[in-house]
Amino acid sequence: MGAETVVMDIADAFGSTTYGHVRSALSQRMKQELWILGLDPDDSRIVVQVLSHLVTVDMGGHGRQLPLGSPTSVALFNLVLMPLDGDLARWCVPRNVRYTRYVDDMVFSCPEGVPGGLEEFVAHQVDRYRFRLNPSKTVRSAPGHGTVHGLMRTAEGILPGDVAQQRFADNIQWHAMRAADERTSEDQREKSRGFLKGLNTFLGQFYERQQLARPESLQIDVPEGATTPPPLVDLLWQ
Repeated sequence: MGAETVVMDIADAFGSTTYGHVRSALSQRMKQELWILGLDPDDSRIVVQVLSHLVTVDMGGHGRQLPLGSPTSVALFNLVLMPLDGDLARWCVPRNVRYTRYVDDMVFSCPEGVPGGLEEFVAHQVDRYRFRLNPSKTVRSAPGHGTVHGLMRTAEGILPGDVAQQRFADNIQWHAMRAADERTSEDQREKSRGFLKGLNTFLGQFYERQQLARPESLQIDVPEGATTPPPLVDLLWQ
């Protein structure tokens, strides 16, 4: 049961996203939108140029690139990769391959087995858009054994892998102790209560939603008074 998966990684994603990448992507997008503001082509070029400069950083005279950690970088990277996503999806759909991407990690899965030649095709397409793959991170996994972003595809459903489970368990224990410690400031205790509430909701989508028993180490007694809203997290795999 399950699906064979192939995970591929774009090397140095933000560092490889140049000013030219950003300017081209913004230009393509903006020319569909800026006419609403009554801007002529010259005005549009100026807006794109300014925005491209604001969201990239100078690399000591060796060009500009997306900065790591900036809240705009993920959005711009996704915008830059939209044409690549389209090319990959058009190859995948007729072959019954599901393609998803989380920033620089691309995942391909197919119940009948991922077709041979996928890796070569993807490498060629990535190169066309002036990026490159990190071959050491390409992993092809048999059905029921794929692990992506700490999530493992099993016959029962999608579950956190062993490493992720241990990390969650450690965080649950630490935040539960801090939320109950009256020597800790109320602000810090509230943050821990909110963390536990949010994590409980997150884990519920892997266990309770799939009608699976949650491990004892991941059971969470959500403290009273947790007012921080839980995050909206959905399963990304079918």
